Amino acid sequence: MRIGIGAFHYEFQTDIYMPHALTYNFGSSRHHLEVGIGSTLGNEYDKYQNGTSRQLMKYFIGPVIGYRSISLKGFQFRIYANVLFYHEGIFPLAGIGFGKAFQRNH
Repeated sequence: MRIGIGAFHYEFQTDIYMPHALTYNFGSSRHHLEVGIGSTLGNEYDKYQNGTSRQLMKYFIGPVIGYRSISLKGFQFRIYANVLFYHEGIFPLAGIGFGKAFQRNH
């Protein structure tokens, strides 16, 4: 399980996002196939040509598949693909991540 927070700032406004996911790792203690479901709650602003804007809450959801590797010292590397579905369409994305694994199997 993971949760995060992110922001995107442009033209004097900031959109805030909170990604979260529930995944399961298949494989050995160091190399894993990660599968699950991910979603993101977004607080976005739509700006109109007349200079006004409005705040929108958006929710994206979709499957996650990836590869995760954890070193003997707990360093974690992750690469993944995700397709998010929402009321306006789909948003494909991919990413990489680095971090510290606080608990791992030997």
